[in-house]
Amino acid sequence: MIEAGIDVTHLKRKGKSQYFRDGVTIDILDERKGYKKYKKTNHWIKVTEEPENEGPFDLVIVPTNWSQRESALKMIIPYCKNSFFFILTSNWAE
Repeated sequence: MIEAGIDVTHLKRKGKSQYFRDGVTIDILDERKGYKKYKKTNHWIKVTEEPENEGPFDLVIVPTNWSQRESALKMIIPYCKNSFFFILTSNWAE
């Protein structure tokens, strides 16, 4: 996203941002004609553990387990009062 000029910040749990300091490796399957079909590429991502130092946020995507949804939202909402939320959860019990 950085390469496209889009400002995206990934919020990680305390102690987890260290795993992303060298970016992330993405395995790409590209089926367009004239392009290499398989390639791995490294993407640099902006990561924070403290949302109060970032923002404002237009869109907040919250991918959590169903049981973590409430605690994640309680932590994030105070910093994202004017944001649109897209919540992705899984509920394997029902």
